[in-house]
Amino acid sequence: MIIDEIEDRHRLVEWINQCFVETIGIRLYSRQEEALLKCLNMFSDLNRRSGIIQMPTGVGKTIVAAAIIMALYKLRTLREKDIILYLTPRRVLKYQVEENFSNIFGGNSPFKINLYGNGMRLRNAFEVRHIEKDVIRNLNWIFNFRQANEILICIVTPQGIHEFLKEYENLSELVNSERVKLILMDEIHREYFGPKIVDSVQKILQLKNAIIIGLSATPIKQAIEYLGPPIYSLTSRQAMQDGILAKKLRIYSTKTKTRLLENILEDEWKVAVVDRAEKYAEEILRILREEVKDAYDNLQGEIDPLSRRIPKTLIVAANTTEANEIARRLRELLREIRPNSSVCDLIKVAHYKIERSVSEIEKFRNQKEGILITVNMADMGFDDKNLEVLVIARPINSPIAYVQIRGRVLRKPDDAENLKVLKYALIIDLTESAQRHEKSVERVELGEFRVTDFDQLENDLRGLGEVKKVRGEVEIDKNYKIIEIAPDKETITDVKIAEIKQKILEILILSDQLTPSEILTKLSQCGVQAKLEEVEKACEELAKEGRLQRIGGSLRYPYRIRVKDFLRAQKIKIWKIEELLKELNIPSSDKNIKQVLKAIKEILEEVISSNPAKIWRISELSKAISINDDDLLKIISTDEKIAERVDVPVIVEYDNSREELMLGRLKERIVDLLSMRVYAIRITVPHLFSAMVKNLIRRRIGENRYLLTETSFNEQHIFMLRRVIAIIKSERI
Repeated sequence: MIIDEIEDRHRLVEWINQCFVETIGIRLYSRQEEALLKCLNMFSDLNRRSGIIQMPTGVGKTIVAAAIIMALYKLRTLREKDIILYLTPRRVLKYQVEENFSNIFGGNSPFKINLYGNGMRLRNAFEVRHIEKDVIRNLNWIFNFRQANEILICIVTPQGIHEFLKEYENLSELVNSERVKLILMDEIHREYFGPKIVDSVQKILQLKNAIIIGLSATPIKQAIEYLGPPIYSLTSRQAMQDGILAKKLRIYSTKTKTRLLENILEDEWKVAVVDRAEKYAEEILRILREEVKDAYDNLQGEIDPLSRRIPKTLIVAANTTEANEIARRLRELLREIRPNSSVCDLIKVAHYKIERSVSEIEKFRNQKEGILITVNMADMGFDDKNLEVLVIARPINSPIAYVQIRGRVLRKPDDAENLKVLKYALIIDLTESAQRHEKSVERVELGEFRVTDFDQLENDLRGLGEVKKVRGEVEIDKNYKIIEIAPDKETITDVKIAEIKQKILEILILSDQLTPSEILTKLSQCGVQAKLEEVEKACEELAKEGRLQRIGGSLRYPYRIRVKDFLRAQKIKIWKIEELLKELNIPSSDKNIKQVLKAIKEILEEVISSNPAKIWRISELSKAISINDDDLLKIISTDEKIAERVDVPVIVEYDNSREELMLGRLKERIVDLLSMRVYAIRITVPHLFSAMVKNLIRRRIGENRYLLTETSFNEQHIFMLRRVIAIIKSERI
């Protein structure tokens, strides 16, 4: 499977984007497209079948995984009966993946198989199955007995696979092992390569037909040693520069001194210190009060800012007991500030000991304000993009765990009043964790750290459960160290380059052919401030994408690409061909019109192939590609394969019978009638399609000894086939 041509890659990505729009209403952004294309390039390398995609929390790794599946399906690497394994260590994440994949690949998706070629019976190309109960029995059925035609997406934990594979020394013993074509290993910083299950993971890696992709914001060295170096990497700083994550991060970091008043042997963080929980609650509200007061002008004055708004805040506590104590004290304080509000709605707790933790998180996610206290956040699947403040209320020993927890507050918000829009994402670190680990964030993201103790990493991510309550003397150092992470304003960001690229294309529509220096002058005249190096970088990217053509030292925007870009980007107006030529400044010559028609035809093929089983109405296609019905019909009438997928009406009459069918079924119907040796057949088609149908009929008459005559009436063309004893040369009436 090799995708060499730039245009082929562009068409594949556009098809994938159309599938996403149709199923979940999104398109891949540029970084996701880059990750996808890097993966496709890796697949082209016959010596490499595995690798890692590293992207920060909140930038859509699951969507990239879905795009990889779509690409392999479109390229026919995935076929009927094949199996995809999606491994994820977290139970909650399994549900999230199942929901996303069911929406994308499930019942209403465009991925259908046409059973009989006539559009009458369709079935899904994919089956999404989440294995939770009877894991060994279900996996045994999948690997040894399953014969269903759908491509199976099996979502299961690595622990479940490990338990199943204990019985097998060699996976070749499994009947369906060669049908496993893709393995997606989510969160590969977790226990995959730890001593408990690494033997089973090694067995999986030996599947010779499988492409294996690891996914993580923080890949570990062990994962790189087994799967190979990252195929694609995106650091959180880069994502902030691109505008994918929050624009800025501020961290207030300090230390907490605790002296236990009881004579116990436990570490101070393995017990719940009531006094620490109470002081933390008071300190958190103090900082939130100042942040709200500073962010909103209308909250100045004597009124407590928290009476108007409490930023959405996540507190990561040391253990469930201390989490409950922090919640208790926060509720006491907020009852004084908001006597008429339900403090239980404002202060929520979600951890091991709360039965309704998932529903509590969902309620919090839907709120505009409030505080959520948790412990095992990594198992809760917390992904609230409108979270504004993260509080670290326990020591984080592992830099990998720190980067994972830190990422929860960096998601880009969709609320204009969010602190991340007005100011920055905020971390309140009460345990000096940020001071220890912030300098290592990028190295962690690039996979430079090895996990030496997987149990310690799990403890860092999960926290502790119920522990003993104790009293203590607690002092929070008020001399906070302030750490700020913001994009470097002097850096040439992808966002700025994208804006320049768009302007360059607009300029070249009017000027046809320019050098980078001339483009820079034109940009300045349009009021766009740019440097020559930025223009050259933008031109280089456009040339690599196949959108600009180099002619000596100048650059040209080819007519065919110009038309495709324009029609893909706008859906406001339905265009006539002659209007399109004027709009895009294309001279009206036969040669240029052929290029324009070729571009429209290619877009038409993309739209039709996005739903292989669908029969399209002309009005639907006109709206989809923004070309008017008449011009579209002329284009369709020149391509038999496209015409077969369009609702072109045909009338067939024979032996006092009359049938109305679509052009796509005419071929098989003619064959049927000829084999029945029907005496006379009358076929009525739109005049535009007469040449196409005439060729089709002549190919089918063969030695069946029929005489073909034709006539036209208004906008219709009529063919008459009469059976004769001897072969008679066709003549036109």
